[in-house]
Amino acid sequence: MNADGCQFQFTGSAEKTPQETKVQKIDASIAVSVSELKKSPSAVIDDAEGGAVAVLNHNRVMAYLVPADTYEAMLDRLDDLDLLETARTRANEQPANVSIDEL
Repeated sequence: MNADGCQFQFTGSAEKTPQETKVQKIDASIAVSVSELKKSPSAVIDDAEGGAVAVLNHNRVMAYLVPADTYEAMLDRLDDLDLLETARTRANEQPANVSIDEL
């Protein structure tokens, strides 16, 4: 028992793993717990006002919730970057002479 009359027992290690001590960056203006999201998803989306929401599980970001138009714009941007990389890769290739009949 301690001085307050409470009985407790410590089990486990007092050392934290690197993952537990690492501060995680949250790239959203709003963060909610999984429980809060399950309880009222519409309210969370409304509160975000079109921005991203960080979804936390045990105080760690497990996912980001973004509006559909933002997600679609992100996919379009990734496609554009892939096409740009393909164009840059092919920019120095020598063209091949091909006739329509050969295709």
